[in-house]
Amino acid sequence: MVNAFPSQRSPSFSLFLVVRMVNFHDPAVVAKDNFVLLKLWHVVDGIFLWEFFTNLDFEWSFIRRRRRYRWTIWIYSLSRLATLAAVISNLVLLNLDTSPNCSFSTPVIFASFSAYLALAAASLLLVIRVIAIWNRNKVVIVVATTMWAINGAFFIQGISQFRYVGDHCKALSVEASKITMIVSFLTDVFLLIIMLVGLFRLDCHRHGALATGRFLWNQV
Repeated sequence: MVNAFPSQRSPSFSLFLVVRMVNFHDPAVVAKDNFVLLKLWHVVDGIFLWEFFTNLDFEWSFIRRRRRYRWTIWIYSLSRLATLAAVISNLVLLNLDTSPNCSFSTPVIFASFSAYLALAAASLLLVIRVIAIWNRNKVVIVVATTMWAINGAFFIQGISQFRYVGDHCKALSVEASKITMIVSFLTDVFLLIIMLVGLFRLDCHRHGALATGRFLWNQV
C-alpha cells in the first residue's frame, strides 16, 4: 500500500511551501514602494482635478442665479476649494527635490491645513443635514455639534504635529496622525448613522419603510 503522507518530502515540494517575507527595510524595496506611491498620488490628484473642473458649472449656476440660493453653498464650496488647495500643495511636495521647512507658507503645513479644513467643512455639511432631518431637535444639535467640535480639535492637533528636524520637516508622531484620521472616520460614521435613523423615522411616518431606500437611491 502506498503511503499517502510520506514522512520525507521531496526538496521541490518543501521549497514550494516556503513563504518568503519581503524585507521592507531593503533600500531597493523602499525605493520601489516610493515610486509606486508617487505614481498613485499623481493619479488620485489627477482624478480630483478632473472632477473639480468638470463640475464647476454647479457653482456657476448659483452665481448666474439659475439655482435657488442656499447659504450652505459657501460651506460646500469651501470644502471643494480647500481640497483643491491640498491637492495642489501635495503635487508641489511630490515634485520637490529638497525637503521644505515647517513655516506655514510651505506646502507641508499648508497641505495639512487645507486637507483638514476640507474634511471639517464636509463634516459640517453632514452636521447641518442631520440637524435639518431631525427638525432641530435640541439633543441632536448638542450631540452633532459636539462630534464636529471633537473632530475639529483633533484636526488642529494634527496640524501642530510638524517640526523642523535637521534639514527636514517631519511629523513628530505618525500615531497622532492615525488617531486624527480614526477619530474623523468614527465621528462621520456616527453622524451618518444619526442621519439614516432620522431619515428612516421621517419616511416611515410619511411613505412607509421602503421610502428611505428609494430616497437614498435617488440621492446617488
